[in-house]
Amino acid sequence: MAMPANNDNDSTNELQVLSMSNDSIFLSNGGFVVFTSSSCEQRQ
Repeated sequence: MAMPANNDNDSTNELQVLSMSNDSIFLSNGGFVVFTSSSCEQRQ
């Protein structure tokens, strides 16, 4: 599978900061993921 051309030469505009709060991970650009007990492997 060929990758499309990337005409954007600025490699820093794709970086984001991750932060975690309780059961969620947030992206600095607005996205987030919520981890529930059923979606995480429980280790004892």
